[in-house]
Amino acid sequence: MDCEKEQESCHHLGAGAGNGPVQASETVLVGFCEQDLLDGKPLKQAFPGKRLKKGDFSLARAAFIDKEKFTQYVVEPQKNSTTPIISVGRASVLALRGLTTPLDWQSPIKHIRSICVLDRVGPLDHDSHAALQYCEEQTSLLEGQLKRVRAHIAADLAKAFSNALPLDKAFGV
Repeated sequence: MDCEKEQESCHHLGAGAGNGPVQASETVLVGFCEQDLLDGKPLKQAFPGKRLKKGDFSLARAAFIDKEKFTQYVVEPQKNSTTPIISVGRASVLALRGLTTPLDWQSPIKHIRSICVLDRVGPLDHDSHAALQYCEEQTSLLEGQLKRVRAHIAADLAKAFSNALPLDKAFGV
């Protein structure tokens, strides 16, 4: 199932502003803090369900941002917090959109799409901003089912972004 929201551009300046809908051929970046990582690999806790549910899990579109802007818009705002960004993960939009979750309580097991990658730019965001949101197919699931499905999704996202690099190496030298 396609996510209709992925076909839209949601820019605070309105239609025609920004880079348009996120394309499957793109790569997206996410900043990780120390608590998000174990041995340099992201943990599933790095992908909080509340942010994914609301569609405000922030990403940067690699084709539209450089190290300087990533530092300005992603790293610097968290520099003095208890969770400063220390690492950057990369993932293919095509791979993210291809993630599915098994509904293993059904017979035969049905797979539903896990996540949508959206163009979503707010007033304080760089034009490269994008967001992850749970796919609409999950709205009909019961609370217990949602818990299992979303734990699976968080683990899949951790794998998808597993090639995290320290900030100084994430954009080359």
